[in-house]
Amino acid sequence: MFRLGVFLAMFVALTAGAAAGPPFDPHVSGKPATADGVLLEFGMGNWAGGFAIRQSDQKIRRFMVSLRRPFIVDGHQVRCAFPPTVRAPHPGTMCEKWPSNVRVGFTRVRVYYWRATLYGEPVLVARALRTLK
Repeated sequence: MFRLGVFLAMFVALTAGAAAGPPFDPHVSGKPATADGVLLEFGMGNWAGGFAIRQSDQKIRRFMVSLRRPFIVDGHQVRCAFPPTVRAPHPGTMCEKWPSNVRVGFTRVRVYYWRATLYGEPVLVARALRTLK
């Protein structure tokens, strides 16, 4: 009976942590770095997301987004699983407040990001992007 109780206590503790979301909420401080490029891909899930840009030197940079913090696009807080693309300029799927002038595969943006680590690996964590002319 004691083993069953210990197992249940561990199960409840582990599943409660999973329901609260993953531990990905890196502490970042100071002034963010910036990178400019064309927005290539963008997607968000329940707890985290990511996107990529192609810079003028053709280098592709990938960024992570923690949804425990607001993500800002052109001054608007957004939460968007699949935003509009060049091929599908519709409002996107499950998008809230996504700016109509920002289209994946077409729009030049400036990313504001910090360096952090996730499971011991370096990552770039973004909290905002702004369109460029």
